[in-house]
Amino acid sequence: MSRPWVAAAAMGIAAIAVAAYAAAGQGSSAKSGGTFRIGTSSGIDSLNPYVAFNQDAYSSFEYIYPVLVQYDQNLHFAPFFARSWKVTNGGKTWTFRTVANAKWTDGKPLTAADAAWTINTDIKYKGTGAANNAGLIAHITRADAPNPTTLVVHYEQAAGNVLGQFQQFWILPKHIWAAHTGHKGADLKTFANNAPIVGSGPFKLVKFQKNDIALFQRNDSFWGHKPQVSEFGLRQFSNDDAMISALPASASPTSAASTRPTSSSTRTLRRRSIASSST
Repeated sequence: MSRPWVAAAAMGIAAIAVAAYAAAGQGSSAKSGGTFRIGTSSGIDSLNPYVAFNQDAYSSFEYIYPVLVQYDQNLHFAPFFARSWKVTNGGKTWTFRTVANAKWTDGKPLTAADAAWTINTDIKYKGTGAANNAGLIAHITRADAPNPTTLVVHYEQAAGNVLGQFQQFWILPKHIWAAHTGHKGADLKTFANNAPIVGSGPFKLVKFQKNDIALFQRNDSFWGHKPQVSEFGLRQFSNDDAMISALPASASPTSAASTRPTSSSTRTLRRRSIASSST
């Protein structure tokens, strides 16, 4: 069941995560492939991380953008794009060793320089376009990438929540986003970032229709452990009752969404998108 991206479950995306981990836990005998369907009454409000607010958007970013660290199945911090790290200078300097030879989905190299650029951009524009991320870069003065696999982050004072912040900090491709920092960073919020998004996570977003559907396919060039689910779709419904009514008769009885719309199941559906079936 070991997967570097298990943090997704901890962040509230249990539906797809549980299916993927269950398959992984069966080892080599697990069947790979298939489509995992998820229903939601919330939906993705924006594909731009500097604008998005809904939990479904945050959950989607977990699958398509790299972060330095993730939670493991015991909710301990585990390596992800950062394979190791050390703390020096009285806790004010953190050095991360990152994955070598990683790629974005458009084939461009993903390096520590992308992480440094994202951090520095968010620091520079924390009062304008990057305001949504201001809390995640608190007390950071700058980030450096002396080589493709080394990220050095400098703090104005020792911080105790560094890994917790970076677990939620999406690294963006510099070669895509650097062109959208105009007007003192305000353009970061106006970039549509339409699908297919250039990312570097276990999945890639290949189709998106707002208020309708988002389709994710497994990223076969992903540098980490690959999920066994081939693709999953997030379908938005107008309300919880409509979502439950759309369930096929063959829906898994273990799915929360396969129960009658009691107050308990409705609360569950509102809290998170639930799997309807897999094929």
